[in-house]
Amino acid sequence: MNRNALSRFIGGWILAAAPLALGGCPFAGGKCGAEAQVTVLIASDSGGAGDGGVAGCEVICLDATGGNVLSCGPTTTDAGAPAIDCHVRYLCTGRRPEALAASDWAPGQSEVAGYLARAAHLEAASVPAFEQLAEELGEHAAPAGLVARARRAARDEVRHARVMAALARRFGGTAAPAVVGPRRARPLEALALENAVEGCVRETFGAVTATWQARAAGDARVRAVMARIATDETRHAELALAIAGWVEPRLDDAARARVTNARRAAADGLAHELRGEPPAALAVLGLPGPAVAASLLASMRRDLAI
Repeated sequence: MNRNALSRFIGGWILAAAPLALGGCPFAGGKCGAEAQVTVLIASDSGGAGDGGVAGCEVICLDATGGNVLSCGPTTTDAGAPAIDCHVRYLCTGRRPEALAASDWAPGQSEVAGYLARAAHLEAASVPAFEQLAEELGEHAAPAGLVARARRAARDEVRHARVMAALARRFGGTAAPAVVGPRRARPLEALALENAVEGCVRETFGAVTATWQARAAGDARVRAVMARIATDETRHAELALAIAGWVEPRLDDAARARVTNARRAAADGLAHELRGEPPAALAVLGLPGPAVAASLLASMRRDLAI
């Protein structure tokens, strides 16, 4: 599938999902790799979660945020109401290198600034991800065109990291540096697995999300930035599909089945992560809300047979 074909697919998904954005004003969802500290009010019949029941607070955090719960515990609001502090991580929709170190969540930033800062961090992490991908493709004797496209994608991500960091600063945010450990030699199946998850699922949905933001963001500068990023990310998604088309036929039947299962599991996980109701303050970024995101993902899975 070439970029024009994928662009047509994405355009069709956007049109199909648009009626779900009530009043033409989609809210933000699918926070793309973000970690966040969220305080959730709890009901009086929540089974003792507010008294420190870890399992209970994990359920509350999962239901309220849709994120992976890293830690949680009881707290109270300023008004003294019982609540749960949820430290969660949302699924990333971009390409991450295997050895990416966890970054500290920076408190004190607004929701918009925090989102943009984390997005800038992930864009920066995509630079070594594509550099490593290009090296591995070369080591496995992939076509020179795939290697060149991976190197171009790395250059794109340098620009993405720069413009997203500038947007974060505009809203008072600061991006943490992306720290990536040394690359290890990996067999062809490992490359295929990573490409299936990080490229065919997360990065492709990232292209869809960026395309939506380019139309829906409440801030004009965000719309302009995302329009350029959407074009690049669509090209990166097409690269992931092209790599899959090259690498997967070179695997044996058992390995191909593992790659197929990993791709489906990643899409299932993304669907789960997109369920959380997002903070309304992120609407300025134009991210699709849960219903819209679910529709976009369902269309993507149908047309790409994920």
